[in-house]
Formats: sequence, C-alpha cells, structure tokens
Amino acid sequence: MKKRIAILLAIVIVASFTLAACGGSPSPSTPTSPSTSSSPSPSESTAASASVAPTDSGTAVAGKTSTGLGHAPVTLSDKSADGVSKSQVNGYFCSATFAEDGTINSMTIDCAQVNSDFTGGALVGAGDVKTKNEQGADYNMVKFGGAIAEWNVQAESFCQWATGKKYEDVIAMKTKAKDDEHPSVPDEADLTSKVTIDVGHFIEALKNAYANKKDDSAETAASGLGNAPVTLTDKSADGVSKSQVNAYFAAVSFAADGTITAMSIDSAQVNTDFTGGALAGVGDVKTKNELGADYNMVKYGGAIAEWNVQAESFCQWAVGKKYDDVIKMKTNTEGAPDEADLTSKVTIGVGEFLAALQDAYANKK
Repeated sequence: MKKRIAILLAIVIVASFTLAACGGSPSPSTPTSPSTSSSPSPSESTAASASVAPTDSGTAVAGKTSTGLGHAPVTLSDKSADGVSKSQVNGYFCSATFAEDGTINSMTIDCAQVNSDFTGGALVGAGDVKTKNEQGADYNMVKFGGAIAEWNVQAESFCQWATGKKYEDVIAMKTKAKDDEHPSVPDEADLTSKVTIDVGHFIEALKNAYANKKDDSAETAASGLGNAPVTLTDKSADGVSKSQVNAYFAAVSFAADGTITAMSIDSAQVNTDFTGGALAGVGDVKTKNELGADYNMVKYGGAIAEWNVQAESFCQWAVGKKYDDVIKMKTNTEGAPDEADLTSKVTIGVGEFLAALQDAYANKK
C-alpha cells in the first residue's frame, strides 16, 4: 500500500510541474502601428507596452539597458523641373533600446520627408508637415503605389522583426536590390511578406542609435521615439526662392512609474537656397548634434554653450525626473528654462524639446 501511495504522489508531482511549465510562456505580441493617441498617465504603463515584452521574432532581454537616438544621413535633393524650383529633405530617425548583450529590446523608426515647391514663385505648403508615421494611410503607398502596406506599417513590421534579435544580426541582415531606388530590400524569409520597401536607411539609423546609446539610469519599462511638429518656413528674399526645414526628434526611455531613464534630442535644420537658379548644398546635411561647435551659436550668437551641449544638459537634467514634472517645467517668456538648476546651462528655447518628449511618451512601447 505504501508503495502504491508513493507512486501516486510521484505522478501528481510530475503532472503539476508539467502544467506549470506549459502555462508559463507568454504568447507573442501582434505588430501594431505607432500610437498617435493622447498621452496616458505614468501609472498606466503596463507590461503590454514594455520594451521587454515578447515580439513575433523573439523575446527581449531584461536587466541593464541603454537607449540611443540615431539617424541615417539627412539629405537635401534637387527636384526642380520645368523651370520650377523644387527640393526634398529626407531625415530618417530611430530610437532603440538595447540589452547589455546587444539584444534590441525596443525600436521605432520615423521619417521626415519635406518638399519645398516654389510653383508660381511662392512656397507651397508652408507650416507643419507630418512625418511618414503621422501620415499613416495618407502617405498613399497602397493607393497609388500598389504597396502591400503603408510606409508606417512596414516600418513597424521591420522594428517588430528586429526586436528580440542581436544588433549585429540585424545590421547584417540579408537584402537584395529591387531596382536603382531600392538597393536594400529585405531578403529574410520571415520578413519578405511584410516589408518590401528599402531598409538601407533603417539600418543606417539603427547603427547611429547604437553608436549614440546611453546607459539607462534605472530599469526601463518602455521606450519611445517622438518629434515636435516638423516645420517648413518660407525664407525667400530679394527674388530668391529659399526655405527652411526644422525637425526635432527625441529618443526617451521610461521606468514603470513614468521616471525618465534616458533621453537624447537632435534636430535637423535644412536650408534650401536657389540663388542663381540652382539649389545650393545638395547632398548630406549634418544635424545640430553632428555640427557641434560648427553650429556657431557661441562664436556668432554669444551663447553660453553650443546647441548640442545645451540639448544634452537639458536631457541630463530630465533623467531621473518624472515625465509629468518635466513637461510642466517652468519657462520664461522666451521659452527658455526657468528652473534654478538649469538656467545656467540652458538658455535656448525648449518648447520643441518638450513637444518631442510628449510625443515619445505617447508613442512608447
């Protein structure tokens, strides 16, 4: 009898362990488009939006992390035709959070594509310009290009595919040339049915984000890429067609309670100038962080520090503070900080910084 009881107990214990093992594995999450909804309160951050949640391609790694803001080279192209001055600016930006072993825990990509068109001698479409993620279906790749999905959907599919993989494996992914305009289309079996656009800019932006990564100050629950409204401004003067594009992007990581654990900001400011009828400065354009001292705020503007230094001082000030406290920070009449521990370091307007932070919080995953 004792022997039978011992056998029955052993069977029950084995069955219990088997059921526990089967029930402990979470199901993969479904790819979603970046959120554009209004920002929830910090307490609403849940495991469903955390950067350590599993994705279609694998599981992100918990523990020590770092977050970076990156971009592919920002470009200015001449699109003039039929005697009309036209140009196009393209800026691809990426936010990525990495585990200590190089695993990508979270990734978001967006693109600011801004056209300057001086048909009739005046700039068309001056004002705010939506990024490709913000345009969503209005980018019209499906309607007019016959694409399998809109740009924002394909970009998010790429990010979902990359999440859970090692950085080195993603940048070494297999690609193929579709045509001259698409030299780097995915050639990975589990991605070809979802992404048919060129991903060369995505990979370049990811590389830059990895190079720029900063250690997160505490355990990170979610990360986001955000931008202030991208603007197109008419700068024409003396009969010469001119415009300026300004794009501010931020990569931000948050703890579960809304504390900012890492933050980086950069800005692409691109001037188009058709003096003499030809577009000046065609090619790659450095962002403000890349320009560094060559932005010349100190030399010509008498600033206390260059733009990149002041932007980094702002980010360092924000890290460790709650999101809600930072967006409610005190500013003066010129939009510069009016916080006692920041006024000696940052004298530039921070309105775009705060707008980008708010967008990053709304887009966090």
